Amino acid sequence: MDQATAAGIFDKATMAATVLRVRNVEKSVEWYRDKLGLEPIHVGDDGPEHPIASFVIAGAVIALWQLATDEIPVAEDTGSYVVAVMNTDLEQLRQRLIERDVEVGDIRPHRE
Repeated sequence: MDQATAAGIFDKATMAATVLRVRNVEKSVEWYRDKLGLEPIHVGDDGPEHPIASFVIAGAVIALWQLATDEIPVAEDTGSYVVAVMNTDLEQLRQRLIERDVEVGDIRPHRE
């Protein structure tokens, strides 16, 4: 199986990450640093209510995304997401995911 086939609908992705929702990104970064010896490759925010941090582990990106102050994950929500940076028509890809019964959010452009 070639790389494009293995990537499925993400064959045009330039980056993909698993996102873990956390209560406090700053404390979580400290924990990853102190307990796992990992340094983040990025700490910042994607808007005032969404602090984030990213790590690379064995070539994979793991991102921590802070829950909003009043946000409480429900039991059936794993709190994890897959985020992909794509070089293709996002609406078309979003529709393909919906057709496969994947829960998707709105398309949000990256803040410069």
